[in-house]
Amino acid sequence: MGGYMTRRAIRVLLIEDNKGDVFFMKNMLAGSGIIKPEIVSVENILTGIEKLQNEKFDIIILDLSLSDSVGLKGLERIRKIDSETPVMITTGNEDEKMAVESTNVGAQSYFVKGDINGVNFIQTILYSIDSKKMSREIELSERKLRFFLESATDSLSIWDRDLKLLDANAAFMSFFTEGTKKEDVIGNPIEEVYDDVKISGLYNEFVKVIKTGVPFIIDDMVPDVKLKHMVFSGSAFKVGEGMGLMLKDITQIKISEKIMKSSYEKLKEVDMLKSTFIAMISHELRTPLTSIKGFVAFLLKGVGGKIEEQQREYLEIIRSNSDRLLSLINELLDFSKIESGTFSVDKKNTHIKDVIESTVKDISSVAQLKKIRVTVQQDTAVPVISADPMRLSQVFINILNNSIKFSAEDTEIKINLGKMHEEELQIPDYANAVCEKGEEYIRISIKDGGPGIEKENLKRVFERFYQVKNIKNRGYGIGLGLAISKNIVEAHSGAIWAESDGPGKGAVFYILLPLKAAGEKCDKAQGCFVIRKIKDPDKKSRFIEAFCNSEYKKCIRYKIIEKGETPGLGLLPDGSELDEIQV
Repeated sequence: MGGYMTRRAIRVLLIEDNKGDVFFMKNMLAGSGIIKPEIVSVENILTGIEKLQNEKFDIIILDLSLSDSVGLKGLERIRKIDSETPVMITTGNEDEKMAVESTNVGAQSYFVKGDINGVNFIQTILYSIDSKKMSREIELSERKLRFFLESATDSLSIWDRDLKLLDANAAFMSFFTEGTKKEDVIGNPIEEVYDDVKISGLYNEFVKVIKTGVPFIIDDMVPDVKLKHMVFSGSAFKVGEGMGLMLKDITQIKISEKIMKSSYEKLKEVDMLKSTFIAMISHELRTPLTSIKGFVAFLLKGVGGKIEEQQREYLEIIRSNSDRLLSLINELLDFSKIESGTFSVDKKNTHIKDVIESTVKDISSVAQLKKIRVTVQQDTAVPVISADPMRLSQVFINILNNSIKFSAEDTEIKINLGKMHEEELQIPDYANAVCEKGEEYIRISIKDGGPGIEKENLKRVFERFYQVKNIKNRGYGIGLGLAISKNIVEAHSGAIWAESDGPGKGAVFYILLPLKAAGEKCDKAQGCFVIRKIKDPDKKSRFIEAFCNSEYKKCIRYKIIEKGETPGLGLLPDGSELDEIQV
């Protein structure tokens, strides 16, 4: 079987008053096998115009010799009411001049009736329909482009393959001296419009855009020596055989950036002066204060002679207030170090439980004044970690002092610590904690029976100088303790946050510290590194490095040492290698 071709359906308006010609046309079109015509036949221009006003046609076939129209007058009348539908002219006389004039008036083609050949005539019909449709699409695209050009607030220009200006919008023309017309610059090469285009290297980039079609992003372009105060950004892109160039005036943005940068530098300078001033004043205050504390201690010991009970009471008040003032000064010094970027921690092998218990002992006298019990509970074995014990003690003191200060008398503060895997942790979003996948952590919780913290304040309590409002017995302080504590914990790659069920429900402060190897040097009664040769599943001998806890003889962190690396040998506290590595 031969291939089947679907015939194209078209509507034809045939304006012809010769019945023989109408019969011939209808039979020729219907019998072509190429098209499936629906033919509407009328005998004069007037009836044809009525049809065009009420119906849609794909093509008009018009005879130039009609009862109500002779020559091109009929075509002119049709074109006045319908400029879109393609028109084919048929005539009994061959007139070359008439053929040219008909195309000028708006006809797509011209045929002498005696020369009409079925296939050629139908192909011309289809070509006329398609070319008219294409012309409409091109015209629509040009209109859209023109609208886009003229309505765009950014500068838009079109350049040919030799980078000569073809067209541009009003925003582009605003670059030029007032009174400059578009026709004055159309055809100008790009180097006459943008003086520095070759020196800056942009010319070569534009040529590359035309050759490759790959767009180019432009940053901080100064278009002309006359416009040095203006700065532009934008893009160059392929258009036809040439290039489109869109530029946005970013002068004000650049000016704003310059002002902001200048303001930022001034603020940094002021901030540095502030930090320096705080550090200087703090040092100046701490020196005489230390002397006062020393002499008070001497007097309390009776170095200056026997003191009466009332005198002792006064001296204790002086010592207490001196301690509080010294604590504030130390906070200011730490704050100035944090602000200046000089704050640091001194990590060493640390038993975190020992640090907590030592801190609890230090604040026990303060807790006893309010009959507050401070208990420490350890859920799981906690190994040695690499940390700064003095700084961590400072964190615990800050939190415990707050808990004691805000808790009611005869209540309990519970401290809990244990080891947790990263997958077990439940950290609120506001804590901004980032935990390493697969890592283990020490989690310390400090729960008090205080007034609680409202939800909106849970994150803010760690802001510098922030103090929760409307809390009775707020006491003294400058609101730096928890802010400094946050910096200390984060310097250990840890996290700190608070949780509370609301006012009157107390609060829980959580501290998270990564459980990482303390170091390669063994320290008695602590953990150490051991290196052992093992075979992994692919039967290749490798070394494994593990940080092991001496008390439980179990590796808590390990890594495979790749071939070519030199493993260091670590020993257990008793000097022997670990017999079996449990991982």
